[in-house]
Amino acid sequence: MEDSVLFRRFADALAGRTIPQDAARELAVRMEEDLGVRDGVLLMSAYGMDAGKAWRFSADPKAHEKEVVALMAPAFDAPKPPVPARHIEAACAALATIAAFAPDASQALAIAAYTLWFVGRDLLAGSLMRAALDRDEDNSLAAMVEDAIKRGIHPACVKG
Repeated sequence: MEDSVLFRRFADALAGRTIPQDAARELAVRMEEDLGVRDGVLLMSAYGMDAGKAWRFSADPKAHEKEVVALMAPAFDAPKPPVPARHIEAACAALATIAAFAPDASQALAIAAYTLWFVGRDLLAGSLMRAALDRDEDNSLAAMVEDAIKRGIHPACVKG
């Protein structure tokens, strides 16, 4: 399945549809193989980036660096998260489905942990971060979430 199709399937899941099992498995594998794909899914989950932009970003992250910084930087200073709570819930549900269909993969759990940390849900973020690190002790995104939680670092939308 093409990456662009996988991003569209994930976008469908964010809109409340069930991600097909084959797409969930394949997306889990692609996120493990390619951190650009992982980060594209993260941008969709935590920041609301659309599937087309996330797919283009994943194919060439350096070429879209300014666009991503423009999306992320204000979110860390904003008084509220850049996406509504229902989007966060849908993202975490889709990521849980992906993680369930790929029991050795860690990236879906790490993205869910980051997304929940980003909106101040540290207890659940910490649980998912630990699950990601149990699957892969070298998962850099999960390690970043762990460090941020330990240090009490949060975006402005959480610090309020």
